[in-house]
Amino acid sequence: MATKSEVLDVLPAADPLAHSREVEARVLAGAYERIHAEVVRAQQLGIIDEHGNLLCDDLPDDMQPGAQRDFGG
Repeated sequence: MATKSEVLDVLPAADPLAHSREVEARVLAGAYERIHAEVVRAQQLGIIDEHGNLLCDDLPDDMQPGAQRDFGG
């Protein structure tokens, strides 16, 4: 898998449109496989079901509506 720097640190070509297309192709290369792997992981962790629906919307106490928050600032 390419790192961000491998994808984006390409010197601009003489044709900016060609450069943009090359960067886009590098970003999209393997996107389906990466997304599919994350979906499978989320299903295994019980975050989403087989249709992509969120299974749990529990929030920590400090994120509940109306909760008192202290951000230490």
